[in-house]
Amino acid sequence: MQVEQLIDSRILEYARIREQLAAVAGKIERAERNAARLRDETVTITVKGTHQDGTLGRVKVTGRPGREYGRELRAMERFWKQYAHLDAAQWDALEAAEDAITAVPSAEIRLLLRLRFLDGMTWYDIAMKRGKTPTWPKITLERYFIDCLEQAAAAAGGGSPTKRATSPTGPLKRFWRGNIHRDGEKAVTGK
Repeated sequence: MQVEQLIDSRILEYARIREQLAAVAGKIERAERNAARLRDETVTITVKGTHQDGTLGRVKVTGRPGREYGRELRAMERFWKQYAHLDAAQWDALEAAEDAITAVPSAEIRLLLRLRFLDGMTWYDIAMKRGKTPTWPKITLERYFIDCLEQAAAAAGGGSPTKRATSPTGPLKRFWRGNIHRDGEKAVTGK
């Protein structure tokens, strides 16, 4: 049995949607910044043409970059639609993830799962909030999952598994590994 199977897919789905919402919000912010810059920008180009007096020559044309501004407005509209769709899906996924976490028998593990996957806290932030070492929450969850694997193997009649799983792979890996700090500080991996 894989460690990911022990974390209900509903919890991972909620965390994935929350990540997507953050990415789309960043795109909206960038598009708004670009649109504001383009709205206030004036562009001057020189082209060959006819002057007001009817003579041919170089003519200066001044205006706003309308095509680029319109492109940014359409992008913002598209991103807002994506955001609304994901926001609606997030509430359904949140309810399902809460149900999955509530089914976990250990109160401490439920709290760690809520803080990490629903609230989006880093391992480091969870440890500081609980007054523990930076590696404590991750190691605690790993031990819980290992115990669950051993119990599942024993219940299946296979005794204890021959190879103990120490960390997840696959879709859970990006939540499990990676920087514990948010602001690019040195990562504490707990190894």
